[in-house]
Amino acid sequence: MNERVKAILDDARRLTTAERQELFELLEIEFDREAADASAGEIAAAWMREIELRSERADSRSEVFTPAESVLARMQNRLARK
Repeated sequence: MNERVKAILDDARRLTTAERQELFELLEIEFDREAADASAGEIAAAWMREIELRSERADSRSEVFTPAESVLARMQNRLARK
């Protein structure tokens, strides 16, 4: 963490709970605004990079994948217990 960010974080820790909540909400609005500024082309390009990365991982067998049926069965079991 760079020194500027560390100083901001230290200052934020001294805020009241209400002040931290207000800061969080303002930062959230700011980041949402930045995300909204991304063009459809930028978003599509980001998804394409993610798809290519996942495809490479699957092809190289560098990761172990869990079949969807197993994941869904586990989730159904968890939901049934609640």
